[in-house]
Amino acid sequence: MSKVVKYKEDLFYIHLRENGKIVLSSTDGRKAQKYGMTVNQGIGYYLTVPANEVEELYDGKYYRRKLFNLDIKFREYLLSLSWPEKYPVSQELKKEFKENNIIFNNDVIIKKNHQRQWRIVDGENQYTIFDLGNEINVHNGGVI
Repeated sequence: MSKVVKYKEDLFYIHLRENGKIVLSSTDGRKAQKYGMTVNQGIGYYLTVPANEVEELYDGKYYRRKLFNLDIKFREYLLSLSWPEKYPVSQELKKEFKENNIIFNNDVIIKKNHQRQWRIVDGENQYTIFDLGNEINVHNGGVI
């Protein structure tokens, strides 16, 4: 699990610590533009900052872990979603989550975060879907 930190007014994951500096990571394109972050193979953005400019946080709601793999058949549906629009979650996707013991409210939405990353918001509960090419993972928590 990645540690969450605050840099200026935004939250990031710590990607790497070295020589008094911290490499921050995020998948949020708005943060990338705001801070001039560099992209890494289309899957995330990185920024190196002095360690003393980062406030370390501990809050379990920001930690993310893999819950299950999503069937590859959902790739076409996921790729059809356009950023920054919000969509209702399809019945088939709701069924897949239900088979993994996650039952959504009626007003659950999905939105594209990044090229191969989506966020599902169900009230205060959030899930992130990552398309890694050979598999599609579902993680708890939103994206930082």
